[in-house]
Amino acid sequence: MSPEYRTVARAAFLKAFAQTGIVLDGCQAAGVSRETVDGWRDDPYFLAAYRRAEHDANDQIRREIRRRAEVGVPRKRFTSRGQPILDPATGEQYVEHEYSDMLLKLRAQSRMAEFRPTLAVTTDVTETVDVLTPEERDAITAAYLGLASVQELVPVLGPGHAGYQGSPAPSIDREVASSSTEAAEYRQLAPDLDLDLEPPPADTGPLDDD
Repeated sequence: MSPEYRTVARAAFLKAFAQTGIVLDGCQAAGVSRETVDGWRDDPYFLAAYRRAEHDANDQIRREIRRRAEVGVPRKRFTSRGQPILDPATGEQYVEHEYSDMLLKLRAQSRMAEFRPTLAVTTDVTETVDVLTPEERDAITAAYLGLASVQELVPVLGPGHAGYQGSPAPSIDREVASSSTEAAEYRQLAPDLDLDLEPPPADTGPLDDD
């Protein structure tokens, strides 16, 4: 394709594309393929003109939306036998204008924020979702406490956890219980465990015997 022909073809494409916003219409007007137009878009000057034509095509749609929403589409009226209905005031055929409430609503929403729908998001804080299985939760707890296996949690956790055989649940004598910060982190890790993780009382020294 010679440079002269390419210039004419590009102009024909842009003119048709700006009117309809359809690439195929532009290609047919220019006598080129869609692949040719895709190649033209590598040229920054043509790409800028392409985008301007695309904006013009969008304005054509906006104009038609306004016409149908606010100006109205004229409809001539006829009798059941196909005879035109005449307006007695003018003697001419009676014409009614039809309007689209839906398009008017869309036009208002596009230009004015008060007509745009709002999305209400509600959260039910009374319902909790446990995304971990009991076995997965016990595995995380064992790793946090530095235990060799989940089975070592059995005497600590008591009923309701994997491997429990009915043995009593002794108090936890672990270093994690001596720090209020670590205890808070542990509660966050396993909030459903009823464990006594309060720091031990400070050593006040030996008691005097009476």
